[in-house]
Amino acid sequence: MSHALRDLADRHGPAGPAPVIELLHRGRRRRGLRTAAVTGSVAAVAAVAVFGGIALSGGPATTVAGPAASASVSSTASASASASASASASGTSGGAAQSGPATGAEVAELLKSHLPQGYRVDGEPLLFNAQGLDQSLLDKQLTEEQRKQAAEQGGLPGRLRDVTPVGAGYTIVKGSKTGTVQLTINRGTGQQAPTTCHTKGCSLTGQPDGSTLELYLPPAAAGGEQVWQAILYRTDGTMIEAGSSTVPLPGHGQSLYAGPPVLDGQQLTALVLDPVWVQGASGH
Repeated sequence: MSHALRDLADRHGPAGPAPVIELLHRGRRRRGLRTAAVTGSVAAVAAVAVFGGIALSGGPATTVAGPAASASVSSTASASASASASASASGTSGGAAQSGPATGAEVAELLKSHLPQGYRVDGEPLLFNAQGLDQSLLDKQLTEEQRKQAAEQGGLPGRLRDVTPVGAGYTIVKGSKTGTVQLTINRGTGQQAPTTCHTKGCSLTGQPDGSTLELYLPPAAAGGEQVWQAILYRTDGTMIEAGSSTVPLPGHGQSLYAGPPVLDGQQLTALVLDPVWVQGASGH
């Protein structure tokens, strides 16, 4: 998902700050360079459509998977993660099949219980489920000018149309500090880990099981937006991404939170390396 959105973002220039910037906590990268300010263009609208900006009207456990998926997801994300964790199988780095959360609601429950000590969630989670991009839902978000621009540039890349991530996001609080955290699982992407990382704030670390950890801790953008990410590229093609940001989720206002992001690189790294995302609650 990250790379599909970066590909799309590369086809559009930044259009200034907006409250929905980087809701998915991905950023954009052109040949390894990223910036946290892709908004106002078709790229931004697509990102918002996939990860929740379309749900600015709020409501408990907002979901972004489209009407069919929305009907099947609990509005409170209170379904037991362990009850249906076996519904989704993903290979481990060693090749053995193991289960992990299969829906945004399951990710939300696990994420809530695996936050670093001292943090609490504020409000219901933002959910996204493995249904790909609802093109009709996206069309409703595009202005006439953006539709024309998308048509002229060939529409959305196939990798963005066909993405199947599951994940969840929360607003979290610790003392006087507030920010957002999101975690997504992208299975079977076939995405290879980057081999070089020359951008400021970016680092790559090989793991004992052969997976690669990418950590990205850039300075704040000119508008104050700041997105920190940890991405684990597993050898089975699964990507596990955790992000923390100063950008509020839908329903939590439009004012940026004070930086830096509420979770640091060490905490984000611990999140993506947690085996619960491929083993489910029963594996912990």
